[in-house]
Amino acid sequence: MAFAVLALWMATIYFPWWELADKENSLAILFTALQFPWRYLSLATVFLCFLTIYSIQKLEIHGHAWFQLQKAGTKIMFVLVIIQIIIVGTFFAEYSNTALVDRTLSATTDVMTDALYFPEGLSTDLLYDTSIHCDPRGAALIDKSGVNESNERLFFVDSVRDAYDVAFPIAYYKFLTAYAVEDGVYLETFAGYNQQLAVSLEPGFTGTIRISYCINWRWKAAYIVSALSAILLIVYSVRLKLRSSDGHSNESIK
Repeated sequence: MAFAVLALWMATIYFPWWELADKENSLAILFTALQFPWRYLSLATVFLCFLTIYSIQKLEIHGHAWFQLQKAGTKIMFVLVIIQIIIVGTFFAEYSNTALVDRTLSATTDVMTDALYFPEGLSTDLLYDTSIHCDPRGAALIDKSGVNESNERLFFVDSVRDAYDVAFPIAYYKFLTAYAVEDGVYLETFAGYNQQLAVSLEPGFTGTIRISYCINWRWKAAYIVSALSAILLIVYSVRLKLRSSDGHSNESIK
């Protein structure tokens, strides 16, 4: 109940988000990780579902068998799922229509006009510039080799004559890596031309550079926690069901 109330509160304008706006402590990072406050409604829904079924179960345990848990629980869960489908469907229908209009009215771009996911300083006028920028110009021959099955970008570098910096047509973000395939080493990355991912190459370098995304270890840990939680919940439910079946069998024997 406490978590449900907290999640509902955080999804409203009455939660002091403005107090967290300029903070950089761990609490602010934790609360703002979901980015949009309305996403806390999903957490509230989960907590309220558990709370509803748990409350009905407790009522029956204490002799208030008004609901008949199995039947009522199934019906309640079914109704809640239907309501969620309607709400989510309506939201995405409205959002999709709005987004379509925004894209139609936004010149030639097909992206969010507020540049929410762009690195600071990136010029939206150059979004579709797919050229590779070298400094100094013409220091090497670079060709885009394509994309592999893991959605990693491949660039082939040939004839490096002088030490130089090269900026690829990929926005510079954390956790993007540049890997020299033939040498088997990771290259240091930094923000180059128009906040694009750049690397420094030494004279004589020849080979393929693979640019890929490396998942943050915190996210990997979160995936593991989620997977273990799901497994433990399934195991607990199965064991509870087996205990219930054994109990009914013993009563029948008696």
